[in-house]
Amino acid sequence: MKSKTLRCHRRQALAALLGCALLPSTSAAPRPATSRLVLVLGDSLSAEYGIAPGSGWVALMGRHERLKGWQLFNASVSGETSAGGKARLSALLKLHQPAWVFLELGSNDALRGLPLDALRRNLEAMITDIKATGAQVFLIGAQMPGNYGPAFNKSLLAVYADLARQHQLPWMPHLLRSLESEAQPQDWLQGDQLHPLAKAHPRILQDILATWPVTAKPGRRP
Repeated sequence: MKSKTLRCHRRQALAALLGCALLPSTSAAPRPATSRLVLVLGDSLSAEYGIAPGSGWVALMGRHERLKGWQLFNASVSGETSAGGKARLSALLKLHQPAWVFLELGSNDALRGLPLDALRRNLEAMITDIKATGAQVFLIGAQMPGNYGPAFNKSLLAVYADLARQHQLPWMPHLLRSLESEAQPQDWLQGDQLHPLAKAHPRILQDILATWPVTAKPGRRP
């Protein structure tokens, strides 16, 4: 009798244990790492400023056939500076756990006359933090209008070129590079002559796809 009672208690205990194992956890589990997620951290050039939602290069990239199986999250904010991006980066990395981060910041630093040394420090800190998570960085530079002068744009470009070389990053000098070959580049820009029109974004995307190592042909250079 005791043996039957003991076996019964054991069966009940095992059933209770299995039942607990099948119950959903009440604690919030961290999001599993996503090996095919791209996080875009940029400013108005990537945030669809002045154009219809869904027509910017990030949205177009998310729908492109060559990105099938990838997820994109656009964390770009109009007016964002490198300091602002740096302040938001940690939470974004923790939440999305990206495989790649497209870092497109610096235009607003330059427009506001912020020191290029500060821009360099902020970008380098972000690059370090991103790489520490195991994610890779695709660095996108900035370029100011011609009235800023060639010397300033040369110094601005050097910030990105130096960081790309030091950290061995794939990069492109600036988002509007593909428009430079146009006879009238201004026809592809909004009235402020800073932000691209919707029709320019497919061109921007093609340039990115031709430069980003995941989709670029071997040997492509910035």
